[in-house]
Amino acid sequence: MFEKKKCNVIILSGGFGKRLGSFTKETPKPLIKINHKPFLEYLLNYLIKFGFYRFYLAVHYKKNKFENFKKKIIKSNKNILLKIINEITPLGTGGAVKNTLNKTLYNNNLVINADTLIIGDFNYYYNFMKKKNFVILGNYLNKNLHRYGIISTKKNTVHNFLEKQKQKKNIKKLINTGVFFFKKKLAYQIFDKFNGAFSLEDSIYKQIIKSNFKFYVLKENKPFIDIGIPSDLKKSKSFIKNYLSYGK
Repeated sequence: MFEKKKCNVIILSGGFGKRLGSFTKETPKPLIKINHKPFLEYLLNYLIKFGFYRFYLAVHYKKNKFENFKKKIIKSNKNILLKIINEITPLGTGGAVKNTLNKTLYNNNLVINADTLIIGDFNYYYNFMKKKNFVILGNYLNKNLHRYGIISTKKNTVHNFLEKQKQKKNIKKLINTGVFFFKKKLAYQIFDKFNGAFSLEDSIYKQIIKSNFKFYVLKENKPFIDIGIPSDLKKSKSFIKNYLSYGK
């Protein structure tokens, strides 16, 4: 295992998962079991391998289920910190991060969605990111592009975020994976412009682009899964078997 990283990991876990229908009637999307384990457990274990150990779950829907999950995880991972940050009302992705900031320890922050996983080298990502103020991780895809925001770039910086598009051509585009890094002390200048419920993509990211800060992008072409719709939830079983040895 890598040396413990001085970085907070904020995991966005508050969504209702409505597109999954009956799957999320009783269970929050990140806690749906894939091959007998909650998807969120695979995500945490993957990040722990790279030395991340301070985790903050931003939750709203069925928060008690996350409390039970936390007890189980802490039992088997005694060297990590896992805090549940509850949203009394849904705050959106941006509001959820802002709601968590005052409760975190380090200046370095990594944000990730609880329902996605990219099989990449997070040690490399972190070593790049910690030298910058704002970084997003993009991944090249040529399928299901209508589901994701597309990152428009100029060299190694973000130029714009395009709306989720209908797939017209089988051409690879750089999608927003939801993996976002920022330095907390500077980020307050951005987050303090917004209150209540707001999104990262529509509010925070666009504000960073307008600011004097450089918004860097890491470009990858790695295996990626998002369990947000039934067809991809089904695919996640083989994805986990193929890429995570502890998921077999």
